[in-house]
Order: sequence, then structure tokens, then C-alpha cells
Amino acid sequence: MNFFSRGQKTFKKEKRFKEGTIRFGLHKQAFGTLGSTNVRDLVVLPEGEDLNEWFAVNTIEFYNRVNVIYAIISESCTSTTCPKMSAAPEYIERLLNWIEEIVENPKIFPQTENEKYPKSYKKYIKMIFKRLLRVFAHVYANHFDEMRELGADSHLNSCYKHFLFFILHFKLIQKTELAPLQSINKKIFEREKSKRKKKSKKKK
Repeated sequence: MNFFSRGQKTFKKEKRFKEGTIRFGLHKQAFGTLGSTNVRDLVVLPEGEDLNEWFAVNTIEFYNRVNVIYAIISESCTSTTCPKMSAAPEYIERLLNWIEEIVENPKIFPQTENEKYPKSYKKYIKMIFKRLLRVFAHVYANHFDEMRELGADSHLNSCYKHFLFFILHFKLIQKTELAPLQSINKKIFEREKSKRKKKSKKKK
């Protein structure tokens, strides 16, 4: 069984954007060119677009991605297999439920384009990304070998890299929160630095 087929067993149905809406267009712009565009450029707010809508699109997409990633390893993520973090399975499932409730709550996440975002909106965005980061940390610390055996490590790495640059660009979390993923982050930054050097040499 490949990791995509295992990923079909998500706890929550994938959130989609209605065609013709601002969010649908932003989602296509943000994620439709993955692989062909530098991730650093992808996270930047498109010129003339609303930041709150940009946060909404990326929050929902990263929720979808983490949902799939966790579904891949959910069968092996138990209190027995993860004794040091025995509460992880329950925590992650409750977290996904909580995020779903937030993004479906019109008082926090407006469901139509004429509605205003509440003053507390960014506070919720920061809370969501802070907690999604913990899921990535758990998967890397306890399930990376399994992800690699399933051929899903590249998928995990690309998702996390995109997530990392997004939260750093918009300063959505304290840098101290990144400590558990310090070694992973270091590799990502080193590879990006190497890529930039190669590009600059080609231009010369």
C-alpha cells in the first residue's frame, strides 16, 4: 500500500474552495504552481490581495495537508508505539477537530466575501499554526523512518518546508517554538542557501 492510498483515510474530509471565489483564486495561485516556483516566493501575499483571505486559504490548505500526513501514520501512532508522547494520538485528533470547528465558524472565519473578519482573527491563526507545528514535530521525531519506508518522506519535507517559510515570513510563531525541529530547519536553510549560490553563479 503506498502512502497516498493510506492518506485517503483522513480523519476529516478535505476542505475545498468554491470555484469563482476569491479564496479559490488565491488557492490556485498559491498551490497550483508548487514545484515550479520558489517556495519563498509562494508564501508572499500577492499584490493587491487581502491578507486575511491569504491567511484563510493557507490555514485551510495546511490543515488539509497535516490531516493527510497524520492519516499516513495514524495506524502506528498509539500510546504503545509512542510511549514518550502517549497522548499524541488523542491530542492530534482533538486538534484537527478544533481547527475544523474554527474554520467552519462564520464568526471567526467569514464564509462569504462581504463579511468582516473579527479583531481576534489573527490570534486564532497564530494558535492554529503553533499547534500544527507540533504535529510536524511529532511526525519527524517519532515517525520519520516510517514515512521514509512508505516513500512519503519527500512529501512530508516539501509540506513542512512550505509551512516553515510561511510562518516565518508572517511571524506567526515565536522562534523558540521551532526548537524541536532545529536540525530539520537547519538542513532546509542550508539547501536553500546552496540553491541561491548556484543560481547566482549561473547568472554570472
